[in-house]
Amino acid sequence: MLPSVVTLFATVVFLTFVFAYFYHKDRDRYVGIWALAWAFFALRTLFQIVAVQAGLDLPLLRLGNQTAALANGFFLLWGTEVFAGRPLPRTWTGLLLLCLLWTAGAAFAPVSFGWYSGPVFLILGLVYIRAGWVLLALPSRYRAGRWLAGGALVLWGLHKLDYPFLRPVEWFAPWGFLLATLCGLAVAVGMLLAHFERARGALLDSERRFRHLVENAGDGIFVHDLEGRILEANPAACRCTGYRREDLLRLTVADLEAGIPPDLLRRQWQALRDGRGSDTVEGFMRCRDGRRVPVEIRLAYFEHAGEGRVIAMVRDVAARKAAADRLAAEKERLEVTLRGIGDGVAALDGSGRVLYLNPVAERLTGWSREEAAGRPAHEVIRLRRPEDGGMFWDGREALDAALERGLDERAVVVSRDGTERTVEVHGALLGAGAAGAVLVLHDTTEKDRMRESLLRAEKLESLGILAGGIAHDFNNLLTAILGNISLAKMGADPDSQVLDRLERAEKATLRARDLTQQLLTFAKGGAPVRRAASILDVIRDSADFSLRGSNVRYQLAAPDDLWPVDVDPGQMSQVIGNIMINGAQVMPQGGCIRIRCENLPEAAAAGLPLDPGRYVRIRIEDQGCGIAPRDLPRIFDPYFTTKENGTGLGLATAHSIVRRHGGFIEVESEVGRGTAFILYLPAAEAPVEAEAGEEAPAEGRGRILVMDDEEVVRACALDMLATLGYEAAAARDGAEAVRLYAEARAAGKPFDAVVLDLTVPGGMGGKEAVQRLREIDPAVRAVASSGYSTDPVMGDHEAHGFAAVIPKPYRTAELAAVLRRVLGRAAADREGPVQQVLPGMAGNG
Repeated sequence: MLPSVVTLFATVVFLTFVFAYFYHKDRDRYVGIWALAWAFFALRTLFQIVAVQAGLDLPLLRLGNQTAALANGFFLLWGTEVFAGRPLPRTWTGLLLLCLLWTAGAAFAPVSFGWYSGPVFLILGLVYIRAGWVLLALPSRYRAGRWLAGGALVLWGLHKLDYPFLRPVEWFAPWGFLLATLCGLAVAVGMLLAHFERARGALLDSERRFRHLVENAGDGIFVHDLEGRILEANPAACRCTGYRREDLLRLTVADLEAGIPPDLLRRQWQALRDGRGSDTVEGFMRCRDGRRVPVEIRLAYFEHAGEGRVIAMVRDVAARKAAADRLAAEKERLEVTLRGIGDGVAALDGSGRVLYLNPVAERLTGWSREEAAGRPAHEVIRLRRPEDGGMFWDGREALDAALERGLDERAVVVSRDGTERTVEVHGALLGAGAAGAVLVLHDTTEKDRMRESLLRAEKLESLGILAGGIAHDFNNLLTAILGNISLAKMGADPDSQVLDRLERAEKATLRARDLTQQLLTFAKGGAPVRRAASILDVIRDSADFSLRGSNVRYQLAAPDDLWPVDVDPGQMSQVIGNIMINGAQVMPQGGCIRIRCENLPEAAAAGLPLDPGRYVRIRIEDQGCGIAPRDLPRIFDPYFTTKENGTGLGLATAHSIVRRHGGFIEVESEVGRGTAFILYLPAAEAPVEAEAGEEAPAEGRGRILVMDDEEVVRACALDMLATLGYEAAAARDGAEAVRLYAEARAAGKPFDAVVLDLTVPGGMGGKEAVQRLREIDPAVRAVASSGYSTDPVMGDHEAHGFAAVIPKPYRTAELAAVLRRVLGRAAADREGPVQQVLPGMAGNG
């Protein structure tokens, strides 16, 4: 008996090592569990050898024997369930544990062999039958292994069930041991066959899958030896090259290769030999029809039957290269488009970092594309809200929230150097995910400035209308005041204090007249009422007034024979005043403004944008900080200013006035040295007329008709005319004046002259009235009078049928001078219509 048991032990140990070896190689879990089962079977056999050899029946030997038997059954069933792809049922685990507890207790108790071993053999028999049934129920692909192992397990289980009953039969014991041994060996062999069948099936499945992949792969796959002979090629390789498979197998790699640099090939081969694999290389493959197809090639090395083999995976990239070329062309077109559009465009990636800035976006943000790339968008594109100055976003979360709700806002973009520009921001996410976003910045700075300019222009237009109305009404009041003062002066004692006070009141009234004119010229402009004037007097008056109260002084240099200029003194005073104020503002610490005047003969002015003639050049130079070169071309633009609280109207107004006078203004400036304005004004042909206010009014004779809508003006004019010796009549509007003139002419007492107010609210004004009068009397001598110095009639009265003009307010002497010229002797009449504009009266509003 002992030799049989020892032989069984050796066989089981061998089987254990076999199962352990296959587990080590294949790492199949069920093989490892079966290896444990046979290890415990070997342990049980060892306990039997010890018991037989020693002739002992000790409790520990009985317990070890039965425990090893139970462990063998447990691991056989568990491994079989795993082989079948199922978990071990808990019921069987519980039964085995209960049986193990019974065995542990019965081994040391005085019980019979049947009570001690009966439960063990019962449970083992059921376990073996269960394991055999699991194997027999497997699919037919494990036919041999499952039938052998499953049938043997069922037979072994049945033998375990009858063992307690047949053991007392002495003749059956050897045959029972033999039956158990054969069943165990059959189970082991059947399990190995089942494992091999499964491995072979997996190998066949893998081969079929691999072949299916290779046959249906879109890339060409070549297998060649280390000499380059092609051993295998898939259908894609045949389609790519145009060869049949049998033709390709007669070729070498060199027959197909075209355009891959030899040194690159050598590096790839070396990488394969070193076991590092190869990189993807690009080249060309020569087809059967001679075409050279662009391809990507990747090589892999393996060994087959001890010989080196190379798999070459070849991908036809002609379509991809064509698509890449189209994409590159489209990208170039997009790049050109983005460079050419007038809006700033920024592309962001999914993490909110800048990918791209077009040139406009670079200019708006102050970042170049290279500097901005990879930076967070909130660092590069700094936007603040115009209403409260807060930032649109100060981090990734705020940026994402803004983009998710869709950006369509007005904002101020703050450049890298602090420059701010107004923009309209539009932004949207790309796709539904976090693919990125696009921001579009539409610069509205100039449009906003234009809108503001239009609003300012509308305000100025309204201001001009208001100023004109104020000037007209104010000049009507000043006419009554100035006229009555002049009348009072005529009756005052030359040595009395009254005359001195009247003269001071008259000067103040004349100053008010000048201020009214400056207000009207600033707000509305208008055609200048030009006359021969001393530009030195204009400069002195304007400079003294503009620099009064400042720490800036001026120096005036001019030749003694400086020509008079043909200008509107009121408007030209505003030009000089604006330039002087600018000069004083750029010298807050004080300084000197130098003014130099000189005559410019016609030849000297030939190179300037002026009509031929003589001009007077005036150079006004300050010692300020100068004007930046980039701002110099725009200083005469309306509303352009570099001052924090500037309006941008002073120099624009000066430029407009000078041009209306037929002159020219230019500027020279050097940063840090100062600025010089050069004015060219047309020289007057006539000499400067003396001040009429200092002469005694000339008395006259004749009948004068005065038309004015203001009662105080009519009353004052009638008093002045009566004082001068004229017979005067008055009318409230043009219609009444035409009627009175016609009636007087019909009665044989015609009026010698008519003084007509140009503006009569709600009635006929002087412009229409003079046309009616000329229909009655073509020789009518009409004098235009108005508080609106901007009325075109005041600048060109002869074209409208008037013989002269007398702006409001006027003094008695000024009215007398005009009438004397109009009603002069026959010699004066032959000189034609006369324009009489007295000093200090031009353009008064």
